[in-house]
Amino acid sequence: MSSISNDNETIFKSWLSSNAPPIQLPELYLAYKEIESQAKKVNLVKASLYEDLDISIVKRIRSEIEQDRIFKFTHTFVLTDITYELCDSK
Repeated sequence: MSSISNDNETIFKSWLSSNAPPIQLPELYLAYKEIESQAKKVNLVKASLYEDLDISIVKRIRSEIEQDRIFKFTHTFVLTDITYELCDSK
């Protein structure tokens, strides 16, 4: 991972820790890794989500995950946690 990626990861984790309950953090980190893995699998990112900060890529990843029935089925609990945390933090 490059230094930019490390910096972005640190910034993201800092933001997440201040916006989500501490007990949910491990689950959210796992969910992020699963989303990153799926994005790599369908060739939306090459290295890391921390390096690809373009909003159009983020929207494409979101769309891909929302439309992928197999991913949604196999990650139901993870997606439920993500949705709960995102809606709860607004």
